[in-house]
Amino acid sequence: MEIFPFLFLLMASDTVPERESLPIYEKSPTRAIIFSALFPGGGQIYTENYLKGMIFAGAEGLLLYWTIKEKDRERKSDLVWWSVAFHIFNIADAYVSAHFYKFEKNKRIGIKTSPMNIGLTINFP
Repeated sequence: MEIFPFLFLLMASDTVPERESLPIYEKSPTRAIIFSALFPGGGQIYTENYLKGMIFAGAEGLLLYWTIKEKDRERKSDLVWWSVAFHIFNIADAYVSAHFYKFEKNKRIGIKTSPMNIGLTINFP
């Protein structure tokens, strides 16, 4: 009688399938912020938005170039403010991109309009 519970436990452990762990692909928002703060477009490249990262890096480089070359003091001050604002936008975009990294990219949400009605369409593959 004492062996019966032991056999039941052995059979139960053999029939219970092991849970397969699927890898969860995520990007750290903190790392994205740090990379974007240190290198323009670095957070976007970290979140695998390569084209956006190159655009941010080029735009910040162009703003920096214009700021250095400007002779007029008032216009130079304006360019500095634009550069700082664009850099903050760059950091915020990297933060958002890191949060949305784990979502599937092939899902689409759109608005469908016709003369009689307006509707919302959600397409899943």
